[in-house]
Amino acid sequence: MSSVTEIKPPRHLVGLSDPGIRVHRVLSAASNNAAVIKAAPGVLFGVLLINSTSTVYYLKLYDQTSTPNPAADTPYMTIPIPHSSGAGGGVVCPSLPGVPFNTGMAMVLVAGQGDTDNTAAATGVAINLFYK
Repeated sequence: MSSVTEIKPPRHLVGLSDPGIRVHRVLSAASNNAAVIKAAPGVLFGVLLINSTSTVYYLKLYDQTSTPNPAADTPYMTIPIPHSSGAGGGVVCPSLPGVPFNTGMAMVLVAGQGDTDNTAAATGVAINLFYK
């Protein structure tokens, strides 16, 4: 399940043609959770990742406009999400002033760190990506 919510911008962004930071939210499914976040150039400002499972998972971000194929596409970034014993692990990884994606933003969530790993994740991971 994924959704997009707009957050009001800080004062230093007011006056831009579209200052709103958006949130791409995913609650993991038992799959690779492949998705396009933005089919145009953008900037990633931060992530909030919470893993309530007992397995480390990897959020892989791609600089592309199409749904990634983790077995063939090369990630732009890989972020490990620590496991938990049930109480909720997590990572907060701010990226201010922003990480540019020149083509588009896409993601997968998989169980292996290798660039071509396509091992399905399980349910129990919440992903929040803050982007423009």
